[in-house]
Amino acid sequence: MNIKELNVIGFGKFNNKRINLLNGINIIYGENEAGKTTIHNFIDGMFYGFLKPYVKNTIYLEEHEKYTPWNNSNYNGIIKFQYFQENYIIERNFTKTQESTRVLLDSTGEDITFGIDTGSNGRILQPGFHFFGFNNAVYMNTVSIKQLGLRTDNKLASELREKLVNVTSALDDNISVEKSINEINRAIKSIGTIKAPTSVYSKEYNNLIQLQEEKQEILSYKKVYEDLLQESTQMENNINIYKSKLKEVNSRIINSNIIEIRNLYNEAKILNDEIHILEFKAKDYKMFDSISMDDYTKCISINNNLENTDKKLEELMSILNNLDKEINNLGMENKEQINLDENIQIDYNYFEELEDINSNLLQTDIFNKLEFIKRDYKSNKSLKSGINILMVFSGLFFLTALGFSFTNKKQVYLIFGIVLLFILVTTYLKGRKLQKDLKILEFEKNKLEIWDKENKIKIIENEKVMKDILQRHNITKKLEFNRLKEDISIKVFKKDLVEKELAKTIEKSLSLQEDLEFYNNAKLLYNDELKEILQANNSITIEDFKTSLDKKGIFREITGKIRSKKDLYTRILGNSKLEDMLNKLEDWGDYSNLEEVLTRTELERKMTDLQDELTTSKINKKGIDSNLDNINIKISNWVNIEEEIKRVISKIEDMDNKREALELAKTTIEDLSKDIHKQFAPAINQRVGKIIEQITSGKYSNVKIDNKLEIGVSNPITGEIVNINSLSGGTIDQLYFALRFGIIKSMADNKLPLILDDCFIQYDDIRLENILKFLEDTSKDRQIILFTCQRREMELLDKMGTNYNLIML
Repeated sequence: MNIKELNVIGFGKFNNKRINLLNGINIIYGENEAGKTTIHNFIDGMFYGFLKPYVKNTIYLEEHEKYTPWNNSNYNGIIKFQYFQENYIIERNFTKTQESTRVLLDSTGEDITFGIDTGSNGRILQPGFHFFGFNNAVYMNTVSIKQLGLRTDNKLASELREKLVNVTSALDDNISVEKSINEINRAIKSIGTIKAPTSVYSKEYNNLIQLQEEKQEILSYKKVYEDLLQESTQMENNINIYKSKLKEVNSRIINSNIIEIRNLYNEAKILNDEIHILEFKAKDYKMFDSISMDDYTKCISINNNLENTDKKLEELMSILNNLDKEINNLGMENKEQINLDENIQIDYNYFEELEDINSNLLQTDIFNKLEFIKRDYKSNKSLKSGINILMVFSGLFFLTALGFSFTNKKQVYLIFGIVLLFILVTTYLKGRKLQKDLKILEFEKNKLEIWDKENKIKIIENEKVMKDILQRHNITKKLEFNRLKEDISIKVFKKDLVEKELAKTIEKSLSLQEDLEFYNNAKLLYNDELKEILQANNSITIEDFKTSLDKKGIFREITGKIRSKKDLYTRILGNSKLEDMLNKLEDWGDYSNLEEVLTRTELERKMTDLQDELTTSKINKKGIDSNLDNINIKISNWVNIEEEIKRVISKIEDMDNKREALELAKTTIEDLSKDIHKQFAPAINQRVGKIIEQITSGKYSNVKIDNKLEIGVSNPITGEIVNINSLSGGTIDQLYFALRFGIIKSMADNKLPLILDDCFIQYDDIRLENILKFLEDTSKDRQIILFTCQRREMELLDKMGTNYNLIML
């Protein structure tokens, strides 16, 4: 059997909550109050409802009211599960007066509710009885194991033992061997014995004795008649004696009444005198009755507060004195002259700024550019001079060649002249370009020279300023300047620390002064309140107050005695007066000389005893007379008594034979049951032994379970059987878990699921790992649903590499 889905439509805190479960191990995890127990009870309720087991009437368990939906929604749910390869659906409405349960086939939707056995005489359907094969009590102790609920109860032990014995003997758990024995016992009990006075057998036996006694009585009627007649005469004499004694006792009671009144009068007179004395004494202390104990308690409390306030004021004054000394010391330290130049940081920063400016000015490439331009200018100027010279010579040669060509008419001079002209033109053009370049270079040179001159002037000016700064602080180097700045910074830092500490101390002193003022004011208030309470109680000091309270106690003690004596006085006199009582005594005459040994109560008791004896004697005489009248009737019943004796003897013999047959049948069945237990016990012991051996790592393996399902284990060292109550809590839990699991395997062929709700809280890590290994092996053919609020189970399963379905609530 495997549970597939939980649909919690309305149940406790949950509303339309769906939970899907798988084959194998399912872990439903949630913190405390997350609703684990609610889900667990939902499963139980879906299968069995919330009915009290072992009763025929429909009685709801307290869980029914407990899990009524919080939001007033529908109180119902749906559960889907697989049972013998068929999927089923249970729909249940838990609402009282509207409760209903339907069982459906999931594949077709067919309603099979009327084919489900209710499992009880109640009117609420319990599908769990049909699908699990047992009632809610067995289910709650095997399949469903709740938190700290591993022990079996007595009803489970009885029911499971019977079921297992029946299955083992008759292959049918509905044929009850124990019920048969119970029926035989009831039949034997219905016959009864002599010792059972209400039984049929005892009544018939007593009837026989009575008949035989009547027979003997009839046989001896003559002697009885004579004896009764003599006894009747004696009773008459006794009656006359008792009447005479009653008259005497009655007279003594009258005298006893007078004596009692006399004694009460004397006692009341003494009390009256004592009351007058106490009332006179109480007048001296009455003035102290108004003194208040509560006010005295307040005075003590206020005085304690004053003492505590004085201690606190003394403590505060001591602390303030110490703080004043500390403030003076810090003030003196702060007043020490520190030769500080407040502008030193500014000068130092300005010095570094000038130093950076000069460094940048020195690192500029104006000088290099100027040198290159000067070099180019000089080179171009020299080239320009060469070109000018070349132009002069080329012109002279051109004019000479031109003259020779006109003079000599030779063409060669003309060609030479043209070449010279070309050179002259080319040189002229180049000379013009050089002239232009020279002007540009000269402009750049002049500009750079101006910049260079300005930079040098700035550097000189900056160096002068830097020198002035150093001189102003009587130093010559930047290193000295840096040291001076650091020294000043340290001194300033120290001074700031002193100032902060001084401010903090002053602030603390001011706060304590406020506390001092508060406690001074409190002291004034306490003194005023104490003075007011003392004046209200007519006291000057607390000691006076205490003395007044003591006198108040004396007054209360005296008034208490007065009340006590007045109460006793009232009880003695009742509604009478002392004078009336004296008048009554005087009316009786000489009451002072009356004497009586017994008290009135003793006399009345004696009179009662005499009256009882007189009544008893009259009753006895009447009975005797009646017996005398009945003797003749008994003689006439002789034949009837003889026949009745024979009938009763025959009936007793029949009951003896029937009882003997029933006892034989009972003995036979009990012998058979013992043989059955011998067959059953080894199997269940062996099964549970294997389980406990696995989950205790072999520490325990030999388990003995008696017919009440009580467990004993074999001591692995001595071999003796140890009762389970002698073991540790964790081991007991393991053994009871093994017992439950062994029982469920013995009771049902179907692989029922195992539902566990925080069952392993007492387990240490080793026990927990063993039980999880067992559950891992079990989960191969049985569904496990484990509710837990701890992560240990998941961590160990992850460590073991076990697959599981995790549901987080």
